[in-house]
Amino acid sequence: MSSRCSFCSQIPGTGSYVVAGPKGVGICDLCAITANTVAQEALRPHGTERLVTGIRHLMTNDPTWGGTFGIIDDAAVAIRKGRVAWVGEEQDIPRQLDDLPRLDCGGRVAVPGFVDAFCQIAGTADGPQASEEAPLSEAATEWAGRLLAGGATCLMVSVRTRGNFTKDKERLTAANMLKQELPLKVVTSWTVAPDAGISPYDGEGKSILREMAQYLTGVSVVVGAEGYSTTDARKVCSLMGPVRKRVRLHGNPDIPADMVRAVRPLAVQDMAQLDEWTLQALRSNGGAVVVQPMISFGARLPIQPLKDLGIPIALATGCLPGDRAVTSMPFLTWVASETADVSIETALWCATYGGARAVGDRGRGLIRRGAAGDLAILDIAEFRELANHPDLPMVWELIREGDLTTVGQAG
Repeated sequence: MSSRCSFCSQIPGTGSYVVAGPKGVGICDLCAITANTVAQEALRPHGTERLVTGIRHLMTNDPTWGGTFGIIDDAAVAIRKGRVAWVGEEQDIPRQLDDLPRLDCGGRVAVPGFVDAFCQIAGTADGPQASEEAPLSEAATEWAGRLLAGGATCLMVSVRTRGNFTKDKERLTAANMLKQELPLKVVTSWTVAPDAGISPYDGEGKSILREMAQYLTGVSVVVGAEGYSTTDARKVCSLMGPVRKRVRLHGNPDIPADMVRAVRPLAVQDMAQLDEWTLQALRSNGGAVVVQPMISFGARLPIQPLKDLGIPIALATGCLPGDRAVTSMPFLTWVASETADVSIETALWCATYGGARAVGDRGRGLIRRGAAGDLAILDIAEFRELANHPDLPMVWELIREGDLTTVGQAG
């Protein structure tokens, strides 16, 4: 029996394995996970047909409805096969949609499903880890479940390497399994920096980068004073296969404009300084800026200036078990609104549309025909009411591709 996988033709590295099957066929652990994910997704009864009515104010983030936020009053949304099939005023619902199962929101507001643009859930970060009583996968599922209950339908889960690549694979595998356990879209990212001992020029470093790419949706590269140079960052990305097109740059205090132009990241984060040339490069390339309101609490976030420049801003919990763990996206939205001195609607735009742009998903973060049927129904009648009681549970119902997740108060 060959130690090479019959499906990806790779020889698994340390800590991985090939399962032998009939007639000399073998499958590695990564391909087995992929096959199981595909099978489970095909069997899951997702994409329920649904007509959501009784929406007092619907934020679509579709400018065709007027303004940046595309707000429709007295709105309804029809979802078929997990995608938005129709959106508009409730009085204009087409007759052919009348027979769809209805969810009456009772005059509440609705926004696209929230996107957490950067989190480090239990079992995937460098902080407190799972105990023997709570295995890594269970700890990850527990924390992701809290983020789901907080309104998130899409997560970007980051694992920063410290040089233990076997442990990194375990953490990334746990993160990838979340979408089987919970009604979530999960984007996985591996954060790499020179202090992990990875050089994109020697044979071992190249092998590690190529092998890790199989576990990822995207890659995050630390640049600047404590990170890679522009040339080295480009080399790291070039070795990551298809993942090289889904790059995020982490730079403190700043990220040079030439690096943004060379790497063309989906997003940047951890920038303490916003250089004019870097911002112009981001605007030209369509990159987003990720901010973590809880980490920046007390400092004025530059949300409005970035929005005025046409640069998407994404909100992130940075969620990690500890004193500042925040799992409620509505609460995070309020913090961003207060810290940046912007309207609740602007902060909601960042937490939905901006987050989707940061993770490279143009089909989320907005409500229009063909977009993902993800909706967060908030237990308020006006958007501004979110600021009145930000500490209270706000998610009345959360819809993921037409399915009721039953994590809100309605469930």
